Amino acid sequence: MNAITLAFSIVAALHHRSRTGEGQFIDYSQCEGVSSILGEVLLEYEMTGEVPERAGNSHRQSAPHGVYRCWGIDRWLAIEVHGDEEFARLAATMGRPELAEDSRFATATARKRNETELDAIVGGPGLLRHRKAP
Repeated sequence: MNAITLAFSIVAALHHRSRTGEGQFIDYSQCEGVSSILGEVLLEYEMTGEVPERAGNSHRQSAPHGVYRCWGIDRWLAIEVHGDEEFARLAATMGRPELAEDSRFATATARKRNETELDAIVGGPGLLRHRKAP
């Protein structure tokens, strides 16, 4: 998030320079930049008093959502699926289009409920690990 925000700031400064000839000074605090995406977690703590647990690569509602080993040595793929259409495309890309029709994975709620099994399928041998790009 910080990298994207800072890159946008640089592009804006370069655009300003090309229009006016004036340079810009960019003072960017990474702590303040990342705080903009922590609002939900901070608000939850404020409302419930509970400290959120670490979630690693998982997401509260979305599955699959993680980093999976791929074909080759030390190759990884980050996958984040939020909707049913996205999952259908992922399943087709994996060569397993029937997963999108499977009742365990057909909806976001079902995928999250069966996340452990889904992660084993997505990261399992024969799919991402051994499938070369077309």
